[in-house]
Amino acid sequence: MTATAEGAPTLFSFAEPLTYKGRAEANQGATQPGLLGSHGRCREVNGSPPDARPSTLTIQQYEPAQLTQLDRASGHAAEGTAAMTSLQGSLLVASPALLDPNFRKTVVLIVRHSDEDGAVGLVLNRRTSATIKELWERVRQEECGNETPLSLGGPCEGPLMALHTESALGDMEVLPGVYFTADGHQLKQLVSEPRDDVRFFFGYAGWGAGQLEMELEGGAWRTEPAAIKHVFGSDQGLWDRSMTEAAGWEVLAALKIKDLPSDPSMN
Repeated sequence: MTATAEGAPTLFSFAEPLTYKGRAEANQGATQPGLLGSHGRCREVNGSPPDARPSTLTIQQYEPAQLTQLDRASGHAAEGTAAMTSLQGSLLVASPALLDPNFRKTVVLIVRHSDEDGAVGLVLNRRTSATIKELWERVRQEECGNETPLSLGGPCEGPLMALHTESALGDMEVLPGVYFTADGHQLKQLVSEPRDDVRFFFGYAGWGAGQLEMELEGGAWRTEPAAIKHVFGSDQGLWDRSMTEAAGWEVLAALKIKDLPSDPSMN
């Protein structure tokens, strides 16, 4: 590894394989498609096809101006798909039938979504054995006392990213009170001390234009509105809780109830 000027693109690879905390089985057979096929297909970023394995160990920090390429599909829109409301700020909850190891029993926060560009999301319930301290000291060659675990955001290679609650340090607001950034200067401030309202991710989940819509129609995912508790709360049992909540939202939607509660599972 060579030192780089602050803000310049930096490529970093862990020397040892990472493991998911409590989810070692997710590392098995990573390239095998699930029962419903291959989901969350990676797109090319800066012309380089990313590694599609869930154990991707490479982190790339891009200049802020390059981040929009994360939600640019490399292919064309899927035929026969209708326009839909943006799911930005929503959760995708993997169906029990979705056996692809990349997404089995995952809960994905949709960070960006449009008909033209497809969707980008971050898996919320796959923390790894590595910490931001380990990454930061190797990449930036700066001391870091922050032992916050890194989370694997998806199978697509991408920049180091953070979800947090500081509006001044956000590239965009994903949902009320939750912000996204991949800017090196903002990340430096976020890693300065451990906080319960900051999470760091490497890798992301990406869908080309129309692909996510097809997967939803095929029953691969359930959806529900995301809340701060989903992002920064415990990820132990998050999939089970989210499945229950998503089912509640589906019942309320079917009944066409106008004044929906913030948590239908509490009714």
